[in-house]
Amino acid sequence: MMAGKMQPIATFTRNSPAYLSDGTQVDANVPRFEQGKFGKAVLVEEGTENLCGYPLDLTNSNWAKSYCSVTSNAGTAPDGTNTLFKIKEDTTADVVHEIRTPSMTTTSGTYYTFSVIAKAGERRYIRVGLTTAQFGDLTWVVADLQSGTIVNTSGSPSSYGIVPLVSGFYRIYITAQA
Repeated sequence: MMAGKMQPIATFTRNSPAYLSDGTQVDANVPRFEQGKFGKAVLVEEGTENLCGYPLDLTNSNWAKSYCSVTSNAGTAPDGTNTLFKIKEDTTADVVHEIRTPSMTTTSGTYYTFSVIAKAGERRYIRVGLTTAQFGDLTWVVADLQSGTIVNTSGSPSSYGIVPLVSGFYRIYITAQA
């Protein structure tokens, strides 16, 4: 037997916070433990890459805004910091008020997920989607931010949902195959 400190069998890293299935946030570099058939176990997922430029800065010019504006530091975010963004529609009628990322390069046959964290304000509903030619232009869900439900879908999402977080916030996600 060798003297000295034992080396760890496994290590864990994750650069960003994550969420349990019940919506509880888990800090970066902390494993997620989920209750399963045989007790608690570490939730293991494949690595992912965020293709969305500036995901934490909706005021950045990378985000295209149509008939709306974005205000930063507009309140308390789910993590308790004053980093909430508020999206405010203008008064133009009969148009789509939206904020979106520019087109991204996708690979046919690959699954992509888009998610947002949102809370009802002046509006109750939010549409979240993958709406490029690669996804048939119409792959989206509409979430009701008061009832915490998905009320409409379009296209062929392979999965979607709404997860309650803290203080009336929800994580809305949609996955589709390009």
